[in-house]
Amino acid sequence: MNIHIRKIALAFIAIGMVITSAAAFAAPATSKASLNVRTGPGTSYNVIDTLYRGELVEVTECVSNGWCRIEHSGPDGWVSARYLKPVINGAGGSSGGGSGSGSGGSSDPDCSFGITIGPGGPSFSLSCGDAPPPPAPPLPPPTPVVQSACLYKGNNYTGSENCQSVGTVRPTIPASWNNAISSVKLTGGAKIRLCQGANFTGLCSVYSTNKAILGSALNNKVSSYEIFTGSPSTPPPSPPVASQVCFYKGNNFTGATACANNPFTRAVVTPAWNDKISSFKVYGGAKVKLCQGVNFTGLCNTYSNSVAVLDSSLNNKISSYKVFSGAIPPAPPPVPIVPVTFSTGPINLQQTWSADLDTGNIGSAGADIWYQAVTAVNKFITPRNGAKLSISGPTNRGYAGCSTASYSSNKISIWTMPVGTYVCVKTNEGRYSEFRLNGYTGTTMKLGYTTWAN
Repeated sequence: MNIHIRKIALAFIAIGMVITSAAAFAAPATSKASLNVRTGPGTSYNVIDTLYRGELVEVTECVSNGWCRIEHSGPDGWVSARYLKPVINGAGGSSGGGSGSGSGGSSDPDCSFGITIGPGGPSFSLSCGDAPPPPAPPLPPPTPVVQSACLYKGNNYTGSENCQSVGTVRPTIPASWNNAISSVKLTGGAKIRLCQGANFTGLCSVYSTNKAILGSALNNKVSSYEIFTGSPSTPPPSPPVASQVCFYKGNNFTGATACANNPFTRAVVTPAWNDKISSFKVYGGAKVKLCQGVNFTGLCNTYSNSVAVLDSSLNNKISSYKVFSGAIPPAPPPVPIVPVTFSTGPINLQQTWSADLDTGNIGSAGADIWYQAVTAVNKFITPRNGAKLSISGPTNRGYAGCSTASYSSNKISIWTMPVGTYVCVKTNEGRYSEFRLNGYTGTTMKLGYTTWAN
């Protein structure tokens, strides 16, 4: 029999004898070096004896920290298992005598002594030099690297945090984060593209490293972003733009705004917007026709592009409009106008006093006309607070005539207004009004007026 095979067989015989009976829960071993024997399983316990190199002992118990209890010719105690070698052919051996050679077997330099603690208690094992070593345990898998970007509302990664993984695309940032990003942290090789406008429009910048403070062009000005590796993807298509026109009361698209979708017709602009449109934006191929008078009368112009400042002929002078596309549609038939009276009655307007034709009140802060006396001879009806006048003469034009009249901010001399004269007024609230000079009592002007809700 080959000597190595014989060694292994003997080792298995020794192990088998250990685990097949309670009495055999002991195994012969020899000390590899001068070895302290302690009162307990660890170096914190007291030394009660010392083994000499090669001394034969009986191992009766082992614990999981690698210490074993031994019996020998001196005081029994605990030693480190790393300094013990198993004894081949040691089933009948004895630790008695303390001679160093032992009577039960010999220590094989190619074998080592092992301890395994299982559910049934400790067990002993032998490993000889010609046996293949046990395979090394597999290395734990590497911790996956998270590829992400964390957004912060404050500089230097402070304030609210929002972390997103690679592949996140935000063409439109939620309102709570829109124009609120100030710093960015990147991990795992992630990159981020930040853009001022929605759908990746306006100024954009790509970052591959942390940014504690975004530049002034993007700090609190980001409305879309994309997190990626490699190169950014092609921006997703922008959502379709509605075909419409948006009107503004101020030049350069400022002030109050109102939008009309294509197609839309407004033959009579509401008082809140009548003669108050100064600029407009055109979207989605829409066009707009703007006219000075109601029912598309007076001067009209058609536009297919946005206009930041309307020219003087239409700026704050629009009373009807149409939103359309394609060819200019034919003018619709005039919309029958059924005037609705807003207020009416007599007004006794004393010299130097004002009157509000929307309410009929005298001396009101919202006055439309002022009986101005420059001298005892030079006297005028003067428009106030943005109201405008149009003298009619002896003819009562009513709502239909006043709604299509040409108005001016100029004052009217009373010497051009004999008794019986009618005057149309566009009030400062956008309503049409008409008054008649019925006569005088001293320096008090006697008027009768009607203001319409349309």
